[in-house]
Amino acid sequence: ETNLRKYFGLSGRERYADWASHKVSVCLPLAGDLSQRLFDALLAGQIPIVPADIHDLDLVIPPELQRQLPVVRFERYTTDDVISAYRKALELFDRDGFEGTRQRHLYAVEGHTFPARIGKIVKIAEELATQL
Repeated sequence: ETNLRKYFGLSGRERYADWASHKVSVCLPLAGDLSQRLFDALLAGQIPIVPADIHDLDLVIPPELQRQLPVVRFERYTTDDVISAYRKALELFDRDGFEGTRQRHLYAVEGHTFPARIGKIVKIAEELATQL
């Protein structure tokens, strides 16, 4: 038996505070999908660690921006690759400090929250409407 109550017995605020207290977050896809968890990690200021086989990550976050934030990628689903990416992400987090955390948070707030996405959709719809 696992003791899930230790975590899930906490309030939503307490669970978020626990999760956001970490420097990095491993974000694994189900089938090469770009998980919302990656944006949750950025919103919390964490450095996301993701596999290289996420199909559309480069379309959503250009590779240069991934290096700046950073987003750390690993090639193979092996313990050694994930641990190596984890160590790299920790080093980058410590190197960039508060400013890096702030940069990741602002990037997610400005472009990847629900209101920001709806705003983009409305803008595209308006642009399309002027072409009719």
